[in-house]
Parts: sequence; C-alpha cells; structure tokens
Amino acid sequence: MKITDEREKNEIRQIYRHAKNKTQQIKILAQLYDTSRAEILSVIDTLPFEEMTSKQERAVRMYISGKSYGQIAEELGITHRTCVAWTAIAAAWVKSRRIKDKACPNRIQKKFLSE
Repeated sequence: MKITDEREKNEIRQIYRHAKNKTQQIKILAQLYDTSRAEILSVIDTLPFEEMTSKQERAVRMYISGKSYGQIAEELGITHRTCVAWTAIAAAWVKSRRIKDKACPNRIQKKFLSE
C-alpha cells in the first residue's frame, strides 16, 4: 500500500526519528501501516546504512553500480543467498525510486559509489 497522506508520512518520520532500534522500527512501521519496508524507507527517505557492516556496504555499493548477485557473492566470498539478503532493502529502495547506476542521488553516490 502506497502512503500518500502527508500527515501519515510526518507521523512515520517522527516515530522513526525517536526510535532506539531503527531497523526494528522500520519493520514495525511496515506492519502498522500495512505496507512494505521499501515504502517506509521511501517515506523516511533513508537507507539503514548506519547499521551495516563494511562488507554489507561493499555489497550494496556493488549492487547499485550494476554488479549481479553472483558477481558480488564471488568477489566478497559470501553465499548468493547472503548477498540477496544484504542488498534486499537497498534494492527495494533503489527500485522504488527508479534509480539506476549513475542516476543515484548525490548522497548515495558519495556513500557507495566513490572510493
């Protein structure tokens, strides 16, 4: 379900901002508003980067730059299933905004495409 009401969006942002466990709060908000985690992420306009390990960040960076799950898994020495799980939230968020490779917003480019 797409959240279009600005009042609901502001409420979601406020709840998320004050949450102690932001990852858990995303799941709770998705259940509460009967929507996907990707939709909640699009409302709060963020990805949970602060809770990712450096290896997970590398996987997301590689995914955004266009590498396949198989390529990422092989390069990082992880299973295909782990790669899919690590990039799932980022993948949904990116797809929800129809962002591809170099068309990513500057903050994502700075975080994940520069090295």
